[in-house]
Amino acid sequence: MERRTRFELEQSYSIYQFYHALKECDAKIEEHLREKSGVDTFVEPKKKRVIKNNLNFNGKEMLYELTGTDLAEILGLRKQML
Repeated sequence: MERRTRFELEQSYSIYQFYHALKECDAKIEEHLREKSGVDTFVEPKKKRVIKNNLNFNGKEMLYELTGTDLAEILGLRKQML
């Protein structure tokens, strides 16, 4: 196998593993927020354009229950991030 090809495959696999680690992290964050907020209903987030650093679940309601504040109203936080 050519060196360049092997390097590209190793990098691709590394990115693949990192992506799955992020998905596991999102799942743990969601589980923790569900436990702390007491919100059990799951609302599938609407499919929309992918924006970097978005949560992969709808955390807005859970965060509201925890903080008592609609964090989407804070300047600099987009609704897509919550």
